[in-house]
Amino acid sequence: MRSGAAGVTPGRIAVHGASGSGKTSLASAIAERLGVAHIELDGLFHQSGWTERPLDEFRAEVAEVVDGRGGSSRATTARYGTSCGPAPR
Repeated sequence: MRSGAAGVTPGRIAVHGASGSGKTSLASAIAERLGVAHIELDGLFHQSGWTERPLDEFRAEVAEVVDGRGGSSRATTARYGTSCGPAPR
């Protein structure tokens, strides 16, 4: 993992935006530049055939990512709003 310009490595970066706005491309570039994981919430939400994962399973998986169990540093792409559950404090 590489440090940023100020010598600080961010723990989490969340990229939010409308469909087709370039969230995935931006988050992927940021993750590559910093040497951290890129986690797409679409990949957690959609199963084969674009079938939606049950909301409770999706929220549990998102909680793992937010809590850091998916790795300490990462860039995340999101567009799910309240589907992910309440905002972390």
